Amino acid sequence: MFKKMIVNYINSITNNDIIMFGSKNNIIVNEKEASLINYYIKNNYEEILYGNNIKTKAFLENNFSQEKSTKIFNLLIENKKRYKNYL
Repeated sequence: MFKKMIVNYINSITNNDIIMFGSKNNIIVNEKEASLINYYIKNNYEEILYGNNIKTKAFLENNFSQEKSTKIFNLLIENKKRYKNYL
């Protein structure tokens, strides 16, 4: 049941949602970066949610500054831990 809800939510995420979530977590992303993140999430959500995130870490390191990729990756890990019972 949760998986279907998660997939529906992922499909509804907008670039503005990503910009606002980043801002709330002290990560500033522009429209182009938000679009890149949004595309990656929608096409790799299973690896992000259920995998070991090696691919995700490489994606972040290849597309963002070291500081920004580290902040985004740490936020991902923090949220996976926080919501692990729903995954």
